[in-house]
Amino acid sequence: MCIRLENELLKDYPEVTWVQHEPAASDNGIAGLATAFGSALQPLYSVEKADVILSFDADLLGRGPAHLRYTREFSKRRDLEKLDSMTRLYVVESTLTNTGVKADHRLALRAMEIERMAYLVAFHLKIEGVAKAQGSFCRCSFLGWSGCR
Repeated sequence: MCIRLENELLKDYPEVTWVQHEPAASDNGIAGLATAFGSALQPLYSVEKADVILSFDADLLGRGPAHLRYTREFSKRRDLEKLDSMTRLYVVESTLTNTGVKADHRLALRAMEIERMAYLVAFHLKIEGVAKAQGSFCRCSFLGWSGCR
């Protein structure tokens, strides 16, 4: 519908410039994937295969083009009678989201603290090339760590 409308408008008014803005666009994520993999990609997660999900300020189950699929897949592995095979969800976010509401553990941080927490997690997981974030930041008990200063 929008493309047809755009084409008709531009045909009738060739001097018009069509500008479009998507306030909830994932341009930064797509740009990051382009840097990592050499081309613009849209991530598609296999939530049903995940034993543990750690979400940093992303509403995986509440927003985005595949959120209904992700919610269905996540729900399949949330059987309280099968705790050994249940997907665990950890969420670090600055604003309460649908994903945060469903989390086993949710850590509310200021938006400016999210990146530092991501570095801290990467450091503790011994991700190659990640140095420990500078400064004191000890909310690691959320992840079951102690002595993270």
